[in-house]
Amino acid sequence: MAKFKDITDQRFGRLAILHRVENDSKGNTKWLCQCDCGNRTTVKAYTLISGHTKSCGCLHKEILLIANVKHGLKHSPEYNCWCNMMQRCYNKNNSGFIYYGARGIKVDKRWHLFSNFIIDMGHKPDLGYTIERIDNNGDYELGNCKWATQKEQGRNKRNTHWITFNDQTKSLVEWSEILGVHHDVLYSRLNKYKWSVERALIEPLHYTRGRSA
Repeated sequence: MAKFKDITDQRFGRLAILHRVENDSKGNTKWLCQCDCGNRTTVKAYTLISGHTKSCGCLHKEILLIANVKHGLKHSPEYNCWCNMMQRCYNKNNSGFIYYGARGIKVDKRWHLFSNFIIDMGHKPDLGYTIERIDNNGDYELGNCKWATQKEQGRNKRNTHWITFNDQTKSLVEWSEILGVHHDVLYSRLNKYKWSVERALIEPLHYTRGRSA
């Protein structure tokens, strides 16, 4: 068996070496590596030692994204989203500042550069998606943000009407979808007519002069 250099536990770029795996068909030594991005990959020893391989492939993707930023992404929906996010948090003259910056909502310093923002968030799945904070009181940062539809956004607003029934807490919109009752009807039952939650959700619709309650 050919000799090989043991590089277990060493690091090469973004790759941490875990352990040796079976050689390839040509007898090249291969290692299982853990990338900083979370992926695992097997890499030939000589490409690690030579510096040719520094990641699972994520580094190359990031370089391409940064290049795209310089050549077109500044006219993209993602760039507009990033600009609006920064304005809401830091421009006191922005109409949304009172709901974001004034409340102490900040943008992660890493995301003050659009190139880092697009690297972490990636492109929108569709034009109808916007950026959403999972914790509505938290900052704009990787662990607290995702691309969400307008419908998903509406369920996470501070003024969302949450209703608990049978030990299940859901938004008024979600109960409306489950029960097949328009959300305006449920809202009126609870807020205008002051019905109990149980009655508002369970009582069948009554139609009077083209209107329901």
